[in-house]
Amino acid sequence: MDEEITVSPLSNIFENRSYSRQKFYDEQFGGDKKDLAVHVVCVLLFGVDGEIILQKRSSDKRHNPGTIDKTLGGHVKYGDSDSYTIIMETIQELLTPSLLLDNEEEFDKTLTVLQDYLSTVAVMFKKTTRPWTLKKVADGKAYEVDNIVHLAFGVYGGRMRPADKEASGVLYYNSLEQLETEMNLNPDLFTADLKQLIKEYRDDILQFQEKIKTVLK
Repeated sequence: MDEEITVSPLSNIFENRSYSRQKFYDEQFGGDKKDLAVHVVCVLLFGVDGEIILQKRSSDKRHNPGTIDKTLGGHVKYGDSDSYTIIMETIQELLTPSLLLDNEEEFDKTLTVLQDYLSTVAVMFKKTTRPWTLKKVADGKAYEVDNIVHLAFGVYGGRMRPADKEASGVLYYNSLEQLETEMNLNPDLFTADLKQLIKEYRDDILQFQEKIKTVLK
């Protein structure tokens, strides 16, 4: 079923417009690319011991099917906020309730208070909103798609299972080095989104893992 998603002209990423999701990707993958960026959420969750939690995309996805990706992502429906989308995506994709903070300072205080409840709720914070051109693979071909990415980091220590047709599995990597080694050995198994995320936010990820281990020791 088609849905109305949020897009913005590249000349003004704060001007939100309604657009058909199917039409947007038909244009992106069909050679009729418009000067528009689509608003998406991107969440990277970590376990209570600092493990990086990733999902394997469903083989039914139009782009990047069957590949390993960030913990979860999704399009911002027109009329919804990025915060609401992030919270709903944790439920819809991973059947996990969540709490989203506006910044890392609020996250730090909340993590200390809720550290005994992380088996029932994911605690996250909004890290940044940025334009980001990312590669998508559809029908065996790679395309560059302009995004406005709303990025969040978080921690969760409970049971997690992917919802039907949203993801085909959840994977845990004990260290960033372990993930990077596998990405180098088997690059086609991982999305370009995840590779770029790890590359550009490597130091942030290491610092966040260390914070989790320190607070939750």
